[in-house]
Amino acid sequence: QRIAAEISRMQAEERLFEREKGQFRPRRINDGDFLILVQRRGRVFHEVIRACKAAGLAVAGADRVRLNEAMAVKDILALLSFLDTPEDDLSLAAALRSPLFGWSEQELWRLARWRPKGRYLWTVLRERRDDHPETMAILEDLMREADYRRPYDLLDRLLLRHDGRRRLLARLGPEAEDGIDELLSQAMRYEQLEAPSLPGFLNWFAAAKVQIKGVMDSGAG
Repeated sequence: QRIAAEISRMQAEERLFEREKGQFRPRRINDGDFLILVQRRGRVFHEVIRACKAAGLAVAGADRVRLNEAMAVKDILALLSFLDTPEDDLSLAAALRSPLFGWSEQELWRLARWRPKGRYLWTVLRERRDDHPETMAILEDLMREADYRRPYDLLDRLLLRHDGRRRLLARLGPEAEDGIDELLSQAMRYEQLEAPSLPGFLNWFAAAKVQIKGVMDSGAG
């Protein structure tokens, strides 16, 4: 928060001088004049990005991140894990709370609160399908397709037919696009190496430990 506050202060109070036609002229400091260096990409690294966004600064985001740690990818993988194992309550809860479905904490709590002991979250959701028609339409469509569609086709259906890409970018920002595109690339790569299946892709991807490197556009400011 102090880093974000200092950047905002410098923009408001200070000027940079640039040579123009043999003279130095002052100009405003903009977001693109700053580069934040860290020793490691740990928790503080992500908190700095979060604080800058909260302060209204235009942040390019992480220059490098493990693909399975990118927020959009984690949300998609949670949904895929549920489709593979409908008894996986945690993955279903994570998917519902993600931008893909946009449930609030209160909505999820109401669904889970009164379920009888031993009942799966998916079972309760199906019993209350009339309360969540849009969610059920997406989940049931993807579950029907999961058994015979290739992982890439399933991802494409989620991101386009069910508006997943737009929902993720609206909540997480344009930097989430790199992770989404790389996940699609990995799904295509997997299908060239293995007989495609959803559980096979999830296991293969978990072991892959792919990193994505952000491309910084010099003209974007």
